Amino acid sequence: MIPKSAQLSVAAIALLCVCSSVLLSSSADAVDGNGLTASTESSVIQGNSAYCYVYIESLEDIASLDIQVHYDTEMIDLDINNAYNSASCSMYDSSLSNGCLNFSYLFDDGGSDSQTLLFYFMYTVSSEAAPGTTYFDILVNEAYDQSLDPADVSGCRCSFDIAERTVTKNCSIYTNSTQSTSIDGTFDLSYSFSTNQILSGSVTVTYDSELFELVSLTNGSFLDGKTVDSNTSLTGSVYLSFVSLEYGNGYDLMTLRFRTLQNVSTSSQISIVVSELYDDELNLVQCNGCSTTVNIAYDNTYVEDKPAMYCESSYDAQADTVTVQINLEANSHLGAGDFILNFDTSKLTYSESTKGFSPSFFNVNDKEVGEGKLKFSIISMEDIVASNTVLTVVFTPIHACTDAETTLTLTGSGLTDSMTEAIILNIRGTSQTIPLRHSYVDTVTEPTCTSGGYTTHECSVCGHSYVDSQVDALGHDLIHHDAKAPTCTEVGWDAYDTCSRCDFTTYHELAALGHDLVHHDAKSPTCTEVGWNTCDTCSRCDYTTYQEIPSLGHDYVATVTQPTCTEGGYTTHVCSRCTGSYVDTYTDALGHDLIHHDAKASTCTEVSWEAYDTCSRCDYSTYQEIVALGHDLIHHDAKSPTCTEIGWDAYDTCSRCDYTTYHELVALGHNLVHHDAQSPTCTEIGWEEYYTCSRCDYSTYLEIPVLGHDLIHHDAKHPHAPKWVGMPTIRVQGVTIPHTMSLPY
Repeated sequence: MIPKSAQLSVAAIALLCVCSSVLLSSSADAVDGNGLTASTESSVIQGNSAYCYVYIESLEDIASLDIQVHYDTEMIDLDINNAYNSASCSMYDSSLSNGCLNFSYLFDDGGSDSQTLLFYFMYTVSSEAAPGTTYFDILVNEAYDQSLDPADVSGCRCSFDIAERTVTKNCSIYTNSTQSTSIDGTFDLSYSFSTNQILSGSVTVTYDSELFELVSLTNGSFLDGKTVDSNTSLTGSVYLSFVSLEYGNGYDLMTLRFRTLQNVSTSSQISIVVSELYDDELNLVQCNGCSTTVNIAYDNTYVEDKPAMYCESSYDAQADTVTVQINLEANSHLGAGDFILNFDTSKLTYSESTKGFSPSFFNVNDKEVGEGKLKFSIISMEDIVASNTVLTVVFTPIHACTDAETTLTLTGSGLTDSMTEAIILNIRGTSQTIPLRHSYVDTVTEPTCTSGGYTTHECSVCGHSYVDSQVDALGHDLIHHDAKAPTCTEVGWDAYDTCSRCDFTTYHELAALGHDLVHHDAKSPTCTEVGWNTCDTCSRCDYTTYQEIPSLGHDYVATVTQPTCTEGGYTTHVCSRCTGSYVDTYTDALGHDLIHHDAKASTCTEVSWEAYDTCSRCDYSTYQEIVALGHDLIHHDAKSPTCTEIGWDAYDTCSRCDYTTYHELVALGHNLVHHDAQSPTCTEIGWEEYYTCSRCDYSTYLEIPVLGHDLIHHDAKHPHAPKWVGMPTIRVQGVTIPHTMSLPY
């Protein structure tokens, strides 16, 4: 099981995470098959403590395990008393040596087949540990199954980050520096913080469990309204943690009541360690612990195994009373006795007492309470054997500015049983811490724009003070101011805000720019414009060294313009130095001197006009031109020239005028071809040499008639040669051609 202290730590951190969006998470190395896993917080601050939990995936068929946890002793501090077994087993052992925590287990039979928590331990990160990642290496030294064969169980590594401790605030925790006690005596240790400006944290009180036992834990006013969890079942230690969303008003953390177990003469330390204190802004608050030296006095009157009449005391802060309860243990056999409760009148004032039981005679004598003595006597006709609350006494504490310890002692005399035989009772007093109470004077500090308001309660006796009734700062009541650009001679500023309640401002001055000078050359004055000497002006403002020279005025020269037909006459005065002018002496226009012109009809190529008038003096005219008619064209096809006749291209002529596009093509002339002369023959004509035209039938040809035959007779010839009958010749066109005729043989 997980101790309640660890449960609360996780719960407190979770609540803080919701409030402040800070996430803490555990880390563990995953395994395949059967193996170990471990988890712890992902980050631990230097000097803080945390828990590490070691699990096995399955204990089914496991007979024994030997596990080692190795760690860096320069980084981590571990106490064997803070290592706890959680597994059901027949036997286990744990040890710690040189940075190795060892757990050994024997199991009678197989365990659960689901993940099982084996053990867990609390560790503390050294305040000197270097920030960064560190590890727990968890090794399986030996593992055997129920058949005593080696079992395959793997180890793991668990890492976490060491975070640097950032301390922005400090506080103290107070309790008694010393305490006296004796056998069976009870005593209270009350713890209080020096501030109530803490939202969460934890404390651990350690004591020697062989000398003392814890009787009770009472929450103080500091814990009012907070979620609180405490674990008083841990041997030799008490763990308490708390978390809240807002501050409380109290300072008292808790009161622990212890009983002394041994009748010895010795001293022992009861120490408190404070860790993980945070304010509402999650600032870490550093708080050193403190210790109480408890001095145990040997009681030589104490008789072992004898019953006791003993006192127990408590302080009720709400009622502001100290109550002392006088109890009688069972089997006392008390029959008679006289008792005195002694108290310090400088610290306690008696108020009242109430009897807790009714023996035969019970008398309470408060006559000497002013001297610190409350007496009571008891007589019983039978031995008192039951346990009883004998008397409850109420005191009003006298507060000082510091916690005060007061001791109440109880004495008894004449102790006998009902038969007047002497008896022995171990009679024990008690001690009680009276918490401080100051005489406070309240001073209210009103909130400002930047600082919260609060009420300071200061003790007029000792000067102790505390603050509460805190309110938030008002924040600035801003008034916006628009930006102003700097000029050449004046500063400017960016847009800024000021506060109507205080001197807060975001004003940022912009320095004056100075003049951005532009040089201007001198300019002579004109008739109408002033002039100036050489000067400078600023491009950004109206700064200038300009000095004006007056204008000269016009020097006019007059020119007369005579009237025309349409415009009047006038005199123009023009300045001799500039273009300045003006006109006067106007006369009327003359009107036109008209000349009449007759109309003219249009031709193909010439414009015409209606009858019109013109002016003899000007270019006035009523002339209105009539456009030329243009030609009325008749088309003529082209004719090619011949050897003896001209030709022309295709052309147009106008039906109204002699316009034509006619273009004559000259006659080609003959293209002569020469022919040689040929004499006539008997059968063919002849001719002289002549020429013909290649393009036409022109020819110089003159024919010479045929000559006719001039015959000569020849005889036949045979036998073998062909027989030719006659050999006349034929003349064709002057060529003689023999004419043969073949005859048969």
